[in-house]
Amino acid sequence: MRKQHNPKFYALCGAMGLIAGVSPALAVNLLLNPGFESPAAADPDDPNVSSQVAGWSFLGDTKRSKFHGSHDAGGLWNVWLKTFIDQTGGVQQTVSAQPGGQYTLSAWHWFEANTGDTESILRMQLTWLDGGGSATGTPAIFTLDPTGQLPVNAWAQNSLQATAPAGTASVRVFLGYDFGGNGSGPVSAFWDDAILDGPGTAPSAAQWAPTTSGDWNIAGNWVSGTIPNSIGAQADFLAGVTAPTTVYSNLPVTVGTINFNNSNTFVITGAGSITLQATAGNAFINVQSGSHKINLPLTIASSTTLNVAAGTTLRISDPVTINTGRVLSQTGPGTVLYESIVNVQGAAGLILGSTTHMAALNLAATGNATLSVNGSRVLKTDSLSVGANSRLDLNDNDMIVASGNYATITNLIRTARNAGAWNQPGITSSTAAAAVPKNKTLGTLTGAEFHTAQGAAALFDGFTVANSDILVKYTYYGDVDFNGLVDFDDYSRIDAGFNNNRTG
Repeated sequence: MRKQHNPKFYALCGAMGLIAGVSPALAVNLLLNPGFESPAAADPDDPNVSSQVAGWSFLGDTKRSKFHGSHDAGGLWNVWLKTFIDQTGGVQQTVSAQPGGQYTLSAWHWFEANTGDTESILRMQLTWLDGGGSATGTPAIFTLDPTGQLPVNAWAQNSLQATAPAGTASVRVFLGYDFGGNGSGPVSAFWDDAILDGPGTAPSAAQWAPTTSGDWNIAGNWVSGTIPNSIGAQADFLAGVTAPTTVYSNLPVTVGTINFNNSNTFVITGAGSITLQATAGNAFINVQSGSHKINLPLTIASSTTLNVAAGTTLRISDPVTINTGRVLSQTGPGTVLYESIVNVQGAAGLILGSTTHMAALNLAATGNATLSVNGSRVLKTDSLSVGANSRLDLNDNDMIVASGNYATITNLIRTARNAGAWNQPGITSSTAAAAVPKNKTLGTLTGAEFHTAQGAAALFDGFTVANSDILVKYTYYGDVDFNGLVDFDDYSRIDAGFNNNRTG
């Protein structure tokens, strides 16, 4: 007697548009590793079986196999469904999707001679997910009972079609089976050559393939089978992973472009390093979604643009060296956080577009750094070195130097200001130079002076202040207490300073 399967579970199956043996007109295949051919390596103990599949996750006791070959004449691998085991088994992958988009999922199946004797039901499913990864709407399901099905020992295609509901951000694709058991002889089933066609972008050949953490320097971890490690190479960390993922490299790597687009965090780390170098023009790090971290020493060998979308964050947590004549700049409204040392070599440049807290900012002679115009950004650095003929341009923003030298910082501002012309090296403000009337400047206070003026627990631009910190504020001439105004308190302090023969 066959098991009585839950009819509610399969109630949707009849309306999903079965297309047997017919290939849909393909606009774009959104699936990574759709033929299950990556990685190429088999398990050490069996040349016909692999426990790894790039871009997909296994469910249950499922593996790839070379049994019956591939539907694609040029392929070797398929997904082996062990239908002699009572379980839910198969593979799944999550890709970006658009609400209201029309999607078609197709795949080829193979039944062995006695698969129909098992209790198994093959299943294709699209589960719609919202921006937080939770299911939304009704999943689209197609099932296939192998009992009495023809052909056996041959490939046949099945498809389902569905519309993504409102609120969809991604879709989880499942190819597998439920139940199973019984039967004797050849009773397995197989899936191969999946296609998800619909609105979206085809995965890049330069894409990180595993759904888990792994080594950058293993070819099988990339869809193309080629390690991105050359001038101009591209490395993409996109859809596919469903949890925070660490990609490590213990060797130096060189790339021209790094792309991040996943709500789950990628951390690039290890004992190696990354050099950004393009074959021509700029190198790029693009962050389209999520919060990601580069935890390797970074060398800027070509001018590089950090393009960070709204709501995203890029953390650069190891030392950065900007080579002579190169510029590292930020575009986009997202956040870039430098958490280590930034070394700007001669005639090189750094353009900051976010509030950040560095371990150190070192400007070699003729090196330059700029905090782009915003009015609310803060550069905090635990150490600051400004070489001869270098410029640190704060524009209309502020700075905190932890345990800095007050006289040195004040003199760098005085030199740059040059009686209001703001045309000399040092710590400068292009915004003050362009102001009409010229009533703005960069003022300095020690942390102790700030606490005296504003209170022991007062914050400076949201930062806790130590007495030994040096604060630099873009403000009005005469705002000696850094409250952003010139008022009675300022006049009182100016008078007190004059009466006590103080300068500054």
